[in-house]
Amino acid sequence: MEKEQCNIEEIIEVLEMFEEKIQKILNQTIYKEQDDLAQEIRLKIIEKLNTLEFRDIPGFWNFIENNKSYQD
Repeated sequence: MEKEQCNIEEIIEVLEMFEEKIQKILNQTIYKEQDDLAQEIRLKIIEKLNTLEFRDIPGFWNFIENNKSYQD
């Protein structure tokens, strides 16, 4: 349960980092649509964060070894 709580805290932190940008985008939108758009943007950010696997990030040398085909 602690791991899940940590993830929620991390998601909140990321959302707070994007909040200023979200507000700027909302200023370009019709007032009636702003709440829906803000909710949709936050939902997309959360969905993307849930699909990323941060725990299995390779080390530098493992990354280089696994991506040698792109170096040539």
